[in-house]
Amino acid sequence: VIKQWQDKQPDRELAFASPSAMTRCPRSIWLELKGVPFTEEVTWALKQRLLLGRLFENQFAEELDDAGMLLYHWKDDPGTPVDKFQYGSPGDPTYFEGVPDYLTKLEDGKVYISDAKTSRGDSFGYLPVNEFELFTDGGWYKNRMQLTGYYILCHANPEKMAALGLPMPDGCHLF
Repeated sequence: VIKQWQDKQPDRELAFASPSAMTRCPRSIWLELKGVPFTEEVTWALKQRLLLGRLFENQFAEELDDAGMLLYHWKDDPGTPVDKFQYGSPGDPTYFEGVPDYLTKLEDGKVYISDAKTSRGDSFGYLPVNEFELFTDGGWYKNRMQLTGYYILCHANPEKMAALGLPMPDGCHLF
């Protein structure tokens, strides 16, 4: 039943650079953009993990809102239109597009582009808590680059932030 449901869901197509793509292998991105056929199928099990990550993202938004920390949640669920941030023009080699998860105001009073990561196998086990531990976490650097991409896109699109009545972010927050 799960596999049949997942088979009906559309795959995301990679047609441009995006912050989300920064966490992937550069070689696989290049091959995909060149139209080389996939050698490994994206399994329904991976699709289920990604779906769970999306469900957790929505739950985290509720929890952040209840705590008074959520300024905005760009809900990017399949079938839900979302106004993406852009840098450059489509078709240009430097075109960059994406949408962050959250804009938060944390206890220090600063505004952050925030993102939650849930799909790693050990995500509910070991969680790094200090800077040294974060740097030993293999995914940390890629996730920080993704978050920085969203930060840059917000600053490249001040009119979109203003239209939503949102302040510009002061930094990035990964949890």
